Amino acid sequence: MWKFRQAPEERAVEITDLPPINTGAPLPTLLVTEGRTILVYLVQEPPEGWDGKSVRSVDPASEDETVAVVTFDGCAAQVLGPPNDEALAGHRLYKKGLTFYGAHRVENSAWMQRLERINRVHPQYSSGRYDDHAHYVLTFHDSTFGCVAKGHRSEVVKGSIKRVLAELTREIA
Repeated sequence: MWKFRQAPEERAVEITDLPPINTGAPLPTLLVTEGRTILVYLVQEPPEGWDGKSVRSVDPASEDETVAVVTFDGCAAQVLGPPNDEALAGHRLYKKGLTFYGAHRVENSAWMQRLERINRVHPQYSSGRYDDHAHYVLTFHDSTFGCVAKGHRSEVVKGSIKRVLAELTREIA
């Protein structure tokens, strides 16, 4: 009898080299060009003296925020949308390591396998096109971000998310 080897199941593995995601209103925003995606969001940094019980309004123009700027180079695909934190249990990776308000790398990514299959029709197709890419997932309060990219880097900036986005837009234009 033939024995078929089952493909390894995909799973989300938390990565810790990205700034912590604000659990209230991170205001994730994308700037996208072909090949590069920049994700901007507010960092989890409770104000001094905050007891964690009260709600704090976030003003995108406030210069008192800590903003994460995460650049994904060689980005082949990206999405920002559902599920939010209340529906995260509906995500296919929820029982496979995906956590709330976290950053993850997906091992054995079904999305990357689909991208590979799609590209097979190209006349100069060569298998392994995405071997040097990774599938990332970041979970926010009101949305989830995912992308397939060659790598990522991040920095933290003090100031308003509005100003940071304006500066980044000028840089990539």
